[in-house]
Amino acid sequence: MAKKRETPDQLQHISKLPVPEIESLDEDLQKYMRICTEKLGLIPNVIRAFALRPEKLRTFIGKYNELMLGEDALLTRLELSGIIRSEGHYYGDIRFAPKDSSAEILTHYPANQAAFMRKLFSCCSKARKWISLDMKTAMAHTEQDRGVILRALDSLQHKGLAELQLAGYRQRFRRLQPAVDTPALCQQLADTFHQHEQMEISRIESMLAYAQSESCLTAKLLDYFGEPIEPCGHCGICLGDQPAALHQRQHTSIKGLDLSGFQELVAQHPKALTRPRQQARFLCGMNSPAVSASRGLRGNRLFGSCAPVTFAEVLATRNTSD
Repeated sequence: MAKKRETPDQLQHISKLPVPEIESLDEDLQKYMRICTEKLGLIPNVIRAFALRPEKLRTFIGKYNELMLGEDALLTRLELSGIIRSEGHYYGDIRFAPKDSSAEILTHYPANQAAFMRKLFSCCSKARKWISLDMKTAMAHTEQDRGVILRALDSLQHKGLAELQLAGYRQRFRRLQPAVDTPALCQQLADTFHQHEQMEISRIESMLAYAQSESCLTAKLLDYFGEPIEPCGHCGICLGDQPAALHQRQHTSIKGLDLSGFQELVAQHPKALTRPRQQARFLCGMNSPAVSASRGLRGNRLFGSCAPVTFAEVLATRNTSD
């Protein structure tokens, strides 16, 4: 009977420092631990180790949330909500350029593999150089999944029989909840992105304040990450340098700009310009998928007409307009 392999002692411990019990933590951290257990089925070791220093753990959670609240993390947010599940990726456009006739290519494969390749070739359409494969037709005709077919095509390139080209990268997701309160979900995501926007603004303001700080820069930076220290004695401020002086930016007021015809433009393009934030982005010259999809909208004279004005002022104006 095989002897059971023992786990090294260093792998049985999360940290050499004591790890506090969850029940001993503050209520907000206990709640975070419960969410981890509910969503992940476990509490990551890094979070349990940071729990020894609650402020450091809160800083870690805050930085993580800044990443997860970003606009690019929309699909991740839907996954965490249990609405969708990732099922990998695939390439929508698959084509290859053979270096010989199909009959000659098939001679490089055993009989059963040659028969399979012949089925694949029957699902292709040929141009002057490239041969494109219809993946859905190939999967139905060969009764094999996408991975098997891609490995077969890759063998053409590996054997030097063809040049393979994959394009149209796509991510695959499965919808887990058939019924979703779409308006409520959209509002939740909109609130989340607004929160992220405010966090980004706050972070920029913190960087400006850091550049103009009159106290130890090293201590200020480490304190931001939950590591308070005494003045370092070797940064510029500690050595007697003066804080950076930033020039005050000058902005144009929206009151003096000609926005005549904008309401008519909104009525003509309701999908792209109905909401105040859409209007503010358009007037400030920030593109969006909806604007790009509307023919000629980016070429309108009003696109970017409020670029010299702060986005906050333009947005406030659009929120209060009729």
